[in-house]
Amino acid sequence: MWANANNCKTPSEALELIILEKLSPYDSANAMIRSLQDKGLKPISIALYRSMLGGEGDSKHGAGFFLSTLGEENFKVSTFNRLVPSGTSYVSVTKKAPTVEELKHLLEIANLRDRALLSVLATSGMRIGEVLSRKMADIEVRKPSEKEEYGIITIRARESKTRILRKVFLTRECLGFLRAYHSSLTESRAKNSQWMFPGGEGGRPSSTGKINPGHLTSISAWDAMKDLFRLGGLNDTDDEIYSPHSMRTFCEAQLRKTELNDTYIDAILGHGIGAKKNYLPGQWDDIADEWYNLCSKRFTWHDTIEIIVKPDPHQQAKIEELTEKVNAMEPWYEALHQFLGQAGLVIERDSTTGKLKFVERKKLLGLYKDSPIHYANEIDGKGAQHTRA
Repeated sequence: MWANANNCKTPSEALELIILEKLSPYDSANAMIRSLQDKGLKPISIALYRSMLGGEGDSKHGAGFFLSTLGEENFKVSTFNRLVPSGTSYVSVTKKAPTVEELKHLLEIANLRDRALLSVLATSGMRIGEVLSRKMADIEVRKPSEKEEYGIITIRARESKTRILRKVFLTRECLGFLRAYHSSLTESRAKNSQWMFPGGEGGRPSSTGKINPGHLTSISAWDAMKDLFRLGGLNDTDDEIYSPHSMRTFCEAQLRKTELNDTYIDAILGHGIGAKKNYLPGQWDDIADEWYNLCSKRFTWHDTIEIIVKPDPHQQAKIEELTEKVNAMEPWYEALHQFLGQAGLVIERDSTTGKLKFVERKKLLGLYKDSPIHYANEIDGKGAQHTRA
């Protein structure tokens, strides 16, 4: 985007022009801003790209592109702010949240990964970055009963936007979506990944020197959710857009419809709660119990089919009738068995055709009375006899 605005094919080409002093970093930034304005991007988006290009950054996200590549000797943030004004930055659109029925439809059409991601966002109210940086080991599973369970994820203060420790909750349905997604992973690196949503190659070297696969990137997750929204017929307008943050809005709206305490809701979402934050550490078990009792069913959206087997009265009567007939035939079977034994006949099943046949067995007449050698006369359906030794 920045390179294209300066008639370069790649960022490396534009950066080389700056190093050769054929292009000023400040002029190149202004060219990018004009290009973004011509494309109709919103002021808040332009301000974000400007900050990524020439901002000072912070310890969490790192410095902007210019400062990290050119260094402090060749690039001054103060000069950038003076020559590349940010302009008025304001939110010109609002995040629109889907309805419950729309969410159900999205869950139906999503693939395994996006279904799990959507469910986590809608159930927990976490921000997209908080979700992607979670590991499977971060989920504490609690079982209120033999068939029920829910998950708890603790977000540390250093990981939270408001710098306040908080906990979020996942339903049994959401846990099922996550397990189904991880069971579907085939690549060995991804299958063994520690992340809830593994990405491709990347990550930092471990203590053994190996590179661990990183988690799904924010851009990839954002694109996946936008594609899913569009596939579900949820399209942006000039004033309202759908984004991963829409599910945070959705989660809050659903929580407000329950009887859960407002302070508990704000604590789960990480909203400013002032001095009340000092009382929360000892209340999270109570909050978890209240959430499970008041919210877990409301936050279960995917339709499930419970199969209940009930006997068919007509079929049951037929089975009983046949049972009686079989029992009535039992004495006849015993009599037939005795008769065949006295006649020297047995019933065998042909190993080739699988059909039943009568076989006569008797010892050779007058020869080798005690010999086990015998012959059998097979009687076929036509009454013919075939003798073999």
